[in-house]
Parts: sequence; structure tokens; C-alpha cells
Amino acid sequence: MTPRSANACFLWLSMLLTCTSVALGQPKKIALLIGVGTYKHPDFEPLQAVSAADLMASVLREKGFETANIRVLTNEQATRKQIDAVFREMAKTLQEGDLFFLHLYTHGVLIRDHNGDEADGVDEAFAAFDSRYSDAEHHEQLLIDDHLGEYINRLRRIVGPQGHICALIDACHSGTGLRSGPGNAQGEGVPGGVRKIWDRSDGQTDELAPVVAFYSAYPRQKSREVSIGGNQRLGLMTWSFCRSLNSARASTSYRALFEQVSLHIMKKAPHKQTPMLEGDADLQVFGLPLPQPPAYFRVYAPIGQYGAILQAGMLHGVHAGATFALFPPDTRDTGLIKALAYGTAASQGLLLTECRLILDRPLDEAAIASAWVMPASFRLPVSNTTLRVETADTLVRAKLQRQLGGVGATLSVNTDDAPDITLRPVGHHAWELRTDGDDLLWKGGYKNQLPSELVDALRGYTQAQLLRSLALEGEGYPMSFSASTAAAPDNWMAVGLAVQQRKEVVTLRVVNQAKRAVYYNILDIDARHRVTVLVPGPSWHPVDCRLDPGEQRIHRVVFHEPGREVLKLIATPAPIDLRPAMATRGKNKGNTDIAARLLHHFKDPVDPNRGDAGAYNSQEAGISTVVLEIVPESVRNR
Repeated sequence: MTPRSANACFLWLSMLLTCTSVALGQPKKIALLIGVGTYKHPDFEPLQAVSAADLMASVLREKGFETANIRVLTNEQATRKQIDAVFREMAKTLQEGDLFFLHLYTHGVLIRDHNGDEADGVDEAFAAFDSRYSDAEHHEQLLIDDHLGEYINRLRRIVGPQGHICALIDACHSGTGLRSGPGNAQGEGVPGGVRKIWDRSDGQTDELAPVVAFYSAYPRQKSREVSIGGNQRLGLMTWSFCRSLNSARASTSYRALFEQVSLHIMKKAPHKQTPMLEGDADLQVFGLPLPQPPAYFRVYAPIGQYGAILQAGMLHGVHAGATFALFPPDTRDTGLIKALAYGTAASQGLLLTECRLILDRPLDEAAIASAWVMPASFRLPVSNTTLRVETADTLVRAKLQRQLGGVGATLSVNTDDAPDITLRPVGHHAWELRTDGDDLLWKGGYKNQLPSELVDALRGYTQAQLLRSLALEGEGYPMSFSASTAAAPDNWMAVGLAVQQRKEVVTLRVVNQAKRAVYYNILDIDARHRVTVLVPGPSWHPVDCRLDPGEQRIHRVVFHEPGREVLKLIATPAPIDLRPAMATRGKNKGNTDIAARLLHHFKDPVDPNRGDAGAYNSQEAGISTVVLEIVPESVRNR
């Protein structure tokens, strides 16, 4: 074969492969960039939208997007009608398995919620070229979050579970700007605005593509344009996203990308603009799903090279002396990567939602700020739990007593009094752990080493008992927490409500009777002594759980197992999220010493350099309780 014929053959083969890939519908990366910087009406100030779109397009090309697959609408091209038309066009262009990226850069406003699907009673809305806005009641041609969510859900159905969608909204009040669809069921009869509902069955259908959304600010915050050098200005979120995306590795997850974006924003605008992330954060950026990381906490700020302020405090089960391991960001398997350093929680500065860590070795402040911090040891709360080891074998009993003494809980082992729990042999090397009410907590084998499942069961029982009896009324945080059912919708009760297993929906009502806004979590301690976070739900952000003075929120829940359910509402003046604490310890999640830490009041000044965020006394918490009896259908029908 001559060189000329070889080249011709190669070109022919390349064209054939290209045509074949197109014919087979190979996944594509398609982007829609919408930037509005000048407006038809004088209701909005100019923005650097064209520069933002140019920069984003350039970075996307570096990440494998072809120029032909990047659609840009700026200024007069981005009327509300044209935006609708382009989304319809995208629905015809996209195919199964494709990646779709949306960048929206414009002004954002808050308007009155028009269909009752918002937790805060307002819709987030975004300005098109021809939009008008006077106030929350008077506006025209805005792109409302519900409409945007409907567009995205339509595209998710088209690209399917093998594709995915990523969105970046850089606008004021952008947080939760893609909310729409089944996850936002409507509530009923809530004065002052109907609230978002979430229950345990909430989830995405298998037919929808995963989605991840970056928002430039909380729903009630403004976004900023900042100087990026010379005379150039750009939206802080877009600038931070492009910087971080440009340096991202092939294996970087959206979670790790977001954290780098957040760090950059916090340096530029501390306590003024807080970005948000929603969706499937453990996807590879523009790529494949990644293994879920272990539960971890984040660093507020480094304190030199030997310290850090950690986003975990008494509410998360942290005590003075608890140890943490610092790992590089995006660590998925701690067994394969050596910890950067270990930190010990200091007694000084131990607050509800944060603590000071003292590191065992110096680290660069940038490494501290970006680290994923994972618990290395937690201590169980002091309790009055009594445990009887029922065996005539004195050697086995002595060994069990010695090993149980090291689990961290104060247990009265082998007591002759009526025990709370009993560990008894039920066969050759087989044991059961039961409560005094004969509830089975654990069953398994024991020969030489204490099974971790047994330790988890002991911790779970101890913690559940403490949380059930926990009662703390913080200064200035009175909360009304009650429940009802459809059978008696006006009969709001905190104790004594009987609910039918699996079929009867419980309506929970939370009312803020304080004089300032609060944030809350709801913990559920079930009949099997398991502690879980009921609210916030899986797809919620902590800021969703905000209540202004006099506001109320409705949640609906279906309980699937009979027995007594104890629900604890914990309210604080700053956003809290107990989900990481509930996910740090194996099968029986939620078995931390939250209760014991709340029972101890610590007063310690917050670092004056931290500003208003987190600047509250640790006694400022409110706890309310609802107790439900979940009865089997056969019992209820008698």
C-alpha cells in the first residue's frame, strides 16, 4: 500500500467512525448559556453577562464541549419567549445519555409563591430581557423557579438515568431555583403561605437523569459582581466556578468542585454570599457516578497552622477530647489514603454547631480549609443504663465485662437489679441483646472480639434513651410542635395520638413563637431505639428549615413500624444539619452523644473575626417533643 493510499484509507476510516458514532447516537455534551446584562425596561441594573458567557464557553471548551454544542443567548436574544423556545429546542436536540449544562446569569428576585410548593412562601424568579418587576406582587415575563424546574425535569426524562444535568444559576436569591415536581408536594391550610411537604417516601423516579445544581446564594441573599483584575468585573459565583472547574481533575466530584467554589467565595465575600449545592453531588464532573464518601464535617476557617474551627459541635455529638482525622478533599476510601493530620476538640470554644480543633502537626492553611474532617473517636454520654450478662461461664462473663467497659458508655454490667438490657447466650457462640421489654436489639456471634454491631446496638439504645427524656427550653426559643391526622385535622396533639401503621398520614406542625428567625431539625427515635433525622429531608438544604417569627411549617410522615415514636424538634438561631452526625457510625445511625452535650451549657465567646455567622450563645436552643403510638391495622380495627 502506498503512503497516499494509506492516508486515503485512514481518512475514509475516520469519516466512517465519525458517521457511525453520530448514527449510533453517542452521548454528547450540550450547554445552554443564558446571560442578561442589559434590559428592555429600567427595572434592573446592567450586569456583565456577555463577559460571563464568554468565559464560561471558553472553560467548557477546555472540558470537552464542542463549540457547535454550546448555545449562547445574551441580552436582547434572551427574551422570555426566546428562552421558552430554546428549551423546547433542547428537548428535541438532547438524546438519551447526553450531558446538559445550563448557566443562567441575570438578576434574581423574590415573588409571592403562586402554587404553595415553597418552604419560605416565596418563589425565586429570574429576569429575562423583557421582564418587568415592581414588587413581589407586580411583575411580568419573569422566569419563575417552577417553570425552570419543569424545563429541567423534561430534559431529565429525555437524557434518562444514563445521562445527567448540571446547572449553575448566578443571580440574587438563586438558592433552590430549580425546585419543581414531585419533591414539592402541596400543603394545605397553612396561614401565611402554604409550605413544602416532605415525607420518607420522597425520592426521584428511575426514569429521570441525575441533576446537580449550583446556586450563587441563599434564597434570601444577594449575589455580587466583583473585580477580577484590571477594569474587569464578573459575578463572584461564575468567576469562582470557572476558576475551580478549570483546575479540576478528571476524577473530581461535583461535591469537591463546590467546596473549592465555596472557599473562594468565602475569601472574597465572607458572610455576605453563601453558595448552595443540590442534587447528586457524588457524580464525577461532567462524567460518571462516584462512590459515596464517608460522612465528614467541614472547616469554617483555619487558625494558623495548628488549629481550625470545625462545623461540628455539641449538637453533632462532639465533646472535649473527641478526635478527628483530616483528609484531602474528595477522599472516598480512608483506608487507602493517609490522614493529613489529627485534631482534638478543645473544651474552650465548644458550641452547639462548632468547636476548635488542635492539630497534632502543622498544615498549610489552604490544606486545613479544604480538608474533609472525619470522626476518629466519639465518647458516649454518661447514662444510667444497666446491663446484665447472663452466663454461668465466669471467664466469658469477665471477658465481656472488660470489653464492654471499653465501649465508652457508662454501663452497670452484670447488675443483680432489674436491668435495662440483657446480653444472654442463645446457642454455641450465639448471643442476643434484649431490653427489659423483650425488644431484640442485636443477635449475632461472639467468641473473642466484641462485635461492632453489638457496640452499635448498645450505643443506639443508650442514645435513644437519653434523647427520649431530653428536655431543654433555650432562652428565647419557644416552639410549638404538634401532630394530627386526616381523621381529626383540627385536633393538634403533642402526646397521645394513635396512628395507623403504614396507611395513616401524620401531619406535623411546627410554629415559631420566638421573636427572631430560627432553624430546626426533627429527630425520630423509633420503637426499636433507632435515631434518624426526619427533617431536613434527603434533598433539603439546612436553610430550607428556617422559620420567621410567627411562621409555621407543615410536614407529613407515614410510619411503617408499630410502636412508640418520639419526635424531637431542635431549634437554633443559625442553620444546623444533624445528618452528618447521624451518618458516622455504621448501621445504627444517629447514635452520638447529642443529648449529653445539650444537657451541658457552655458559654464561650465566638471568635470576633467570624462576624455575625455563628455568633450566638450555645444555650440558645429550643427542644420540643411529640409522642405518637403507631398501631398495627389489626389492632386499630378492633
